[in-house]
Amino acid sequence: MTVGDDPGDAGPVIRAFVEGDRARLESTLHPDVEVHLSAFVEPRLWLRGREAVLRWYGGSAGSHRSYLHRVSEAAPAVWLAFGRMQLSEPDRGMRDYQVVWMIALRDGVVWRASSHETEAEARAAARSPRP
Repeated sequence: MTVGDDPGDAGPVIRAFVEGDRARLESTLHPDVEVHLSAFVEPRLWLRGREAVLRWYGGSAGSHRSYLHRVSEAAPAVWLAFGRMQLSEPDRGMRDYQVVWMIALRDGVVWRASSHETEAEARAAARSPRP
């Protein structure tokens, strides 16, 4: 993590999730993981379970890329991850956005996560970490 609160042992898990590190992603996901992708994703996606999340990351390779810039602890075991998302679509070209992820950990892995267009939205999700 380059800026923000030190995430300690959570840092590599958060980075693997945000940046879609396929080599490490499976081991960073809780078996009952739930992910809600709403920032700049149409239609909004609800992913439930490790396999669904892995399928989405596999299917989005090449058209979706995220970069983590910094993290900040929002609550115990709940982090806000600030970064950028690049989306490539044949009819719209490359789009680049700032995005904030709410990431809740359980047993040291990603349990709940959601993407948001604003920090305020991510902080609201962090108060009740359900995607």
